[in-house]
Amino acid sequence: MKISAEGKTALIVNGQGKVGQAIAAALTASGATIVEATASGAPGDLDLSSQAAATRSAPAVADSPFLLVHVSAGLDSTDRAPDGSAPSELDRFAFAARAFAPQVARIVHVIPAAGVVPLRGDAAFSAAQAGLASLTRALAMELAPDVVVNALAIGAVDDADQRLVSHSPLKRAAGPAEIANAALFLADPANTYTTGHVMTVDGGWSIGYARDF
Repeated sequence: MKISAEGKTALIVNGQGKVGQAIAAALTASGATIVEATASGAPGDLDLSSQAAATRSAPAVADSPFLLVHVSAGLDSTDRAPDGSAPSELDRFAFAARAFAPQVARIVHVIPAAGVVPLRGDAAFSAAQAGLASLTRALAMELAPDVVVNALAIGAVDDADQRLVSHSPLKRAAGPAEIANAALFLADPANTYTTGHVMTVDGGWSIGYARDF
């Protein structure tokens, strides 16, 4: 799958994992130039310690990107920060979106499907991801009509927890390229009338297949 992205720049934040790299590869194949940021706050990298820092650091990170893809750390870990000394992930997503809103035409958040249907036994993690889903909708209202904001809520990928796979009608994990294809749909400049949408790409896990409750 390809979109029309020749000559355009896409910024991917926290995209070091397999899903972020698959999205980067798909955008590159569509002609986009990829800029990756880890949000470390180091010189030349995005600083998400506050809204002011994010706005100040944004111009040095990417020059007029058409797209911001922000990948949740929850794709790789369910660990939560032990205290409130640093901005939450929800804050960091909001800081990045608002910092790049004057430049981009579209924002895609990539979050776990636990943001749509909570994981049993992991209330804090599920609530945090649900916050990102709600933030996506709120930013879609706030940044309209100039920026469309959507999210991908993804399930099992590659060698993910088999409990997720067993509760999916498709009975398999996704390949990273399958997630990237969904990201391309939301990133496509031709997709001009979708905003505030959280698209589940989880093999049907969130519809409740084979739940024992």
